[in-house]
Amino acid sequence: MDLGRGAGLALLGLGVVFVVVVFALAIQYLGEYSTVNVEGGSVEDVLGQSAGVLLEVLIKVAFLGVALAAGSVLLSKGVALLREGAKRGEAG
Repeated sequence: MDLGRGAGLALLGLGVVFVVVVFALAIQYLGEYSTVNVEGGSVEDVLGQSAGVLLEVLIKVAFLGVALAAGSVLLSKGVALLREGAKRGEAG
């Protein structure tokens, strides 16, 4: 096995791990979801009471998005290395 194929397989495996971990965390976060009990009539009261929960959800979504993007980049680079190695193998 040459270096390109090994690196491609490593990147592919790491990308799959990232994607699986992201989906596992998303399912875990969904199970931890809690509702917001809002009391008050004005918009300011509602936003003030729910701001903490909204911020927590925003941070979790941003983390999952970045991790999923990193996993997809690793997957694409791994596939590109494997394709390049396959092309060189056919030509050589």
